Amino acid sequence: MHKELFIKSEESEPDWLKRERQEAFQIFIQQQIGQSAYADIGIDFNRAISEAGKTGIICRGGDKTMVRDITAAIMENQELMGFLSQKLVSDDGWMAAMNTACFNSGSFIRVPKNTSMRLFRNLVSGNSGFTRTIIVVEEGAGLELIDEFTSGADNYFHNDMTELHIKDNARVSYTSIQNLGDGAAFISCRKAIVGRNSKISWSIIGSGSKFSKSRRETILDAEGAEVTEAEVILTRGSQRMDSDASILHNARNTRSWSSTRGVLDGSSRQTAHGMVRIGEHASGTNSFLEEHSILLSKDAKADSMPALEILTNDVRAKHAATCSQIDDERLFYIMARGLSREDSKKLIVEGFIKSAISRMPEQDEIIGMTCEKWLQELCS
Repeated sequence: MHKELFIKSEESEPDWLKRERQEAFQIFIQQQIGQSAYADIGIDFNRAISEAGKTGIICRGGDKTMVRDITAAIMENQELMGFLSQKLVSDDGWMAAMNTACFNSGSFIRVPKNTSMRLFRNLVSGNSGFTRTIIVVEEGAGLELIDEFTSGADNYFHNDMTELHIKDNARVSYTSIQNLGDGAAFISCRKAIVGRNSKISWSIIGSGSKFSKSRRETILDAEGAEVTEAEVILTRGSQRMDSDASILHNARNTRSWSSTRGVLDGSSRQTAHGMVRIGEHASGTNSFLEEHSILLSKDAKADSMPALEILTNDVRAKHAATCSQIDDERLFYIMARGLSREDSKKLIVEGFIKSAISRMPEQDEIIGMTCEKWLQELCS
């Protein structure tokens, strides 16, 4: 990695951001271990950085006064200095460092007190993209945000970072749909800090790219905070998808529910890490974590690693994980009712992912369309 590949800051950027970029780039260069772990999948980070361009962000819905281009907002809002100067997630490493050094597109979204907004964003660029989104949801406000990542380029690389600051008595629904081409690579890092009696619902669909790595951290920082996570991973061919999610209960009477469902075909591979940490001041916590995978091919492989760390008493915490193939007896039972083998397999898969899908926003037709398209291709 050579320093000349670093995306140069705009001359008009404030000095503090230039310093943050330079420091982050040095961290990215130094942490070779994290990068080399993915050398076998053929990501050329040098090329991704040197060829990166602006990512087009098409917004529909919402109040345009609440949504600003991230680069313009940085020039006008000193508050962003505090956000961009902190680590995105705990031990975020080279992924976030790479984004901080290179991001040149994104959004700053602020939802005012006692206001609600629904926004759809399509993020697309031709070759490589680095996007950063900062979201502030004020007290009593509501936000429903749907992000869809698409690209027509086969050799596409995208690094996306999103952070949400959710104040007291607020509600947020965040949906991310990653539906890139078969030759693409996608890295994402997301963080939410949730206030008193507030709730965030994560809905994650991953169905494209040759490689995807995601990290998600939710911090329940005040009494009554709540999080619901529903993630569906659909892989085939030689795809590889790694997901790492953590929920930190830092206050009393907080709640979390997290479900990851993976469906794997071909020689694809999925790795799911889940961690729920209940701090010493988080009595009254109620938490559930599950990671389940179904293998449609003998060459597919799934690794599920749910974990609990409990540092106090008077809590309820459960976790579960399974990995299995489609049961031949169940398949025969359905086929005996007149369905073809392909339709029977599709019906079983639909039932398997329904537990997670049912927690996602009902009005998001794009979720159902993405899953249906994948299932149709699976059974064609």
